[in-house]
Amino acid sequence: MLLALSLLVGSYLLVGKSYAIMAKTDFRKLFGRCVCGLWCIVLLVYAGTGIAALCSIARYHRTLEKASAFFGREMTVEALGELYANGGTPDGEFWKAMEAERAKYALPPLMEGGPLLDASALVQELPQAEYEAWKAKVLAPEACDWLERHFANPLPPIPRDFSESANLAAMGFPELPPLRSLARREAWMTRFALEDHDSAALLASLRRSENAVNYLVDKPFVLSCFVAVACDTLRSVSLAEAIPTDLVDEAWLEKLILEMEEHETRFDEAQINFIFGELITIKNCVEHCFFLHSDTSPEDDAIRPAAYSWILPKLSDFVFSNLNEYVRFMTVRNFDALKDNSDSFTTKYMLPKLFIPALGSFANKIHEHQGVCREIAMLAKAELIKRRTGSYPQELPDVPRDPFNKEIPMQYLYGDFETKVSVWSPEEKSIVKKTRKIHGIKVCFNLPNAPYNRDLFIPVP
Repeated sequence: MLLALSLLVGSYLLVGKSYAIMAKTDFRKLFGRCVCGLWCIVLLVYAGTGIAALCSIARYHRTLEKASAFFGREMTVEALGELYANGGTPDGEFWKAMEAERAKYALPPLMEGGPLLDASALVQELPQAEYEAWKAKVLAPEACDWLERHFANPLPPIPRDFSESANLAAMGFPELPPLRSLARREAWMTRFALEDHDSAALLASLRRSENAVNYLVDKPFVLSCFVAVACDTLRSVSLAEAIPTDLVDEAWLEKLILEMEEHETRFDEAQINFIFGELITIKNCVEHCFFLHSDTSPEDDAIRPAAYSWILPKLSDFVFSNLNEYVRFMTVRNFDALKDNSDSFTTKYMLPKLFIPALGSFANKIHEHQGVCREIAMLAKAELIKRRTGSYPQELPDVPRDPFNKEIPMQYLYGDFETKVSVWSPEEKSIVKKTRKIHGIKVCFNLPNAPYNRDLFIPVP
């Protein structure tokens, strides 16, 4: 700093000397009262903004100490890395081998994207040739062997750099597409296992999809949370289809009810880790200002605002004031606290205004997942009653509360009802949503700002 200031003063005097020579005047005349007055104003402004920057940095570090006590870990990238690994050992070779083979076992486009074909319409409406081709693709022995080799056991973390110099903004998520694809493939495999009356294949498929969801829930990133909810929603459809079959017994149903309660609790408790991961990622990006990053450089070049606060104190004041407010807003345990914080919409600080409302919207995804877990538990309870009494109950006892409105219970219906199912459209040659009248039991809850309910059902002949 002293060297830089010396160079600044020296260069100023040399420029002044050059102007004095060109103007053929005395060098000392360049330092009259007006010039000295202007320099005094500059120094006063610089001192004022410098003090403001130092105060902002001090406030920010005090807020970090409070956040560290709240989250129970240091507010560092290394701490995020420990949470990410969760005691596991990263295995890059596993993910490379899995990705190298994944393309060979990709699903046909209609199976991979779009809505999942309703089980009741799988054989009846899909053209036989198309159906046989899909089934052969999904149940190919080499594809089944690939799934069992890679997903039958808990998945290892993918290697990532969690050093303090790491650029978290450039960190990709290469595991998310294959895991999302795996969830859809397993949904189809459970369909075919049910059709073939293959209990071992059914339970193996449900176990693999559960391993994928567990991997995602353990990762402290909001994107992982989003994909985990999507994968678990697909798995819930498979569970709903397995519940009324004789491939599962009463002990399995009782265990499933407990698992759904634990699953809901696990997602709820994982929210604080998702929030911590997002907080550290944004903190890392802003603190390091990776606008000088070069892909050709073996290491990231970074400008740290704190290290150069003496050059542009106003910029440092702006950066650390925003970071301070962002950390303060993010020191919460769940997305509901972010969603309900209306101050994030009106704050004058840019970072909270940009990110907090968007993160708060994840609360709806968490509540929707809670509702799906409760729906599965309700269907399992109804199936247990049916197996013990001979028929489904007209009313289900102990119906849980609606995840979006705790004042009302979720809905359990027995009889005739209309619902939207995914069926094959011969005209469009694709899978489309159509309303069908079904006799059976249906469990559902209301989705906010949506014209439909989130439901699962069991057809009853």
